Amino acid sequence: MALVDFTNARIEPNSSSPLNPMEYIRLGINAVTENIVPRNSSGSAIGTGSSGSLSADSWYEKMYFQGTFTASGNEFYLGTSAASNVLWKVSNISFSSGDTYSFYIDMEIE
Repeated sequence: MALVDFTNARIEPNSSSPLNPMEYIRLGINAVTENIVPRNSSGSAIGTGSSGSLSADSWYEKMYFQGTFTASGNEFYLGTSAASNVLWKVSNISFSSGDTYSFYIDMEIE
């Protein structure tokens, strides 16, 4: 078990079409109101124990996530359980089952 290194991680929309501003904001809202855990591309959870918290000020959000991976891989998705709701892809990392994660996402919306 290790803490996953997010130094070179890349986060991007999991969509070929642009996301609208509410879809950006929804990740932050869901971080608090729903169980946002790492998921595979089908929407199945590959992490547990996630806790999300949100610090928001007008058009700025900082979302915190922490928990433990239950699978191995080099990318995961953030969103709610439905595959259509895995809006964010996090790549350029490596993790194994049992590794812990702790990261935050800064987001500014204009």
